Amino acid sequence: MKPHPVCVLLLGLLVSVPLLAGADKAEFPDRRPLSSWQSFDPKDYGEDWLTLDRNGDGSTDYAVMVNDRGHKVREVMDFNHDGFMDNFYFYSNNVLQRQEIDTNGDQRIDVWIYLRRGVYITMWERDRTHDGVIDERVVYGGAQD
Repeated sequence: MKPHPVCVLLLGLLVSVPLLAGADKAEFPDRRPLSSWQSFDPKDYGEDWLTLDRNGDGSTDYAVMVNDRGHKVREVMDFNHDGFMDNFYFYSNNVLQRQEIDTNGDQRIDVWIYLRRGVYITMWERDRTHDGVIDERVVYGGAQD
């Protein structure tokens, strides 16, 4: 299975874009809790989820929840196959709204990406130091929908 195109684009963006928003940590919120359905342990994705073992190692590394119309509501992925979910996707009306990523495998989200119309990045935030506090934010033109 190919990586999600948005994920590839966003990871490339985060690696190549210089620090555009160096700011005092006091202006950013503290640690953000995971959503009630978000879990790093693949065993937690039960009967409400459609699951897949993409690499055949016996462990779930992809799960998706769909609504009664078959539209994606939530999606999670163990992108690096380390046994823990590390990419979390949030949908509204089958359109990707936000992605949260654990980039270093410590089971804590450290990148938040906000999208408009499922394609346009409106803002991204990052915890560069992996201390649980957002210390970088880049906002692109226009207000978020």
